[in-house]
Amino acid sequence: MTPLWTTALLGSGRAIAMIAAIALMLLGLVMVAFNERTYNDQKAREIGVQAQIISASVAPALMFSDNGSAAQYLQALSANPGVSAAAVYDSRGARIATYNRRDEPQPPATAAVHAPYFENSSIVAVTPVYRDGQVFGAVYLRTDAETPLRRFSRYAGVGVLILLAALVLTVLGLAQGGALAGQFRTRGTRAAIAAGNRATQTRRRSAAAESKDGSHRPIDRRCGA
Repeated sequence: MTPLWTTALLGSGRAIAMIAAIALMLLGLVMVAFNERTYNDQKAREIGVQAQIISASVAPALMFSDNGSAAQYLQALSANPGVSAAAVYDSRGARIATYNRRDEPQPPATAAVHAPYFENSSIVAVTPVYRDGQVFGAVYLRTDAETPLRRFSRYAGVGVLILLAALVLTVLGLAQGGALAGQFRTRGTRAAIAAGNRATQTRRRSAAAESKDGSHRPIDRRCGA
């Protein structure tokens, strides 16, 4: 029958291992969420900067109502495979030039200025076109975001490492609990053996003392009449 303290030690080892494993997995989830937020912010800043560059480039075409130059500049975006669509709008909000990658939908006919935002598997930004403090129009830009499969592959390695670390902590916790229980069992066995030896020695000394007292007792030689 397993003593209660042995069961308690084994149980505490399992509990510590499970707590450590759960804490490690939670830490991993926090890291994934933080990295995802950082990635989204970075992509939003990148498309914002790209839209501002396009805005500065098409500003002269909007100032002189040169729609052909605006369209020619947008067509040059085909060299960037990450850009799926782009458009230039005049001060009235009318679309005067567009570009869209093959099999991609065209930009909307009208677009309001908006900070970068995620739309399905794309990132969209609508930036105003300024020159000397005057607004001449707006630029619409849509780029590709990471696919779910690519995001999963990016975090798969981290997830595997976290699971392996949690497994190692669990095994170590169980092993430590078993080792402590074994040490206590060994100490208990040694203590029991020592107590038994002391009891045996005590009985032997008592028996020897009784035997010695009997050998020195005087013999009664009186005989009855």
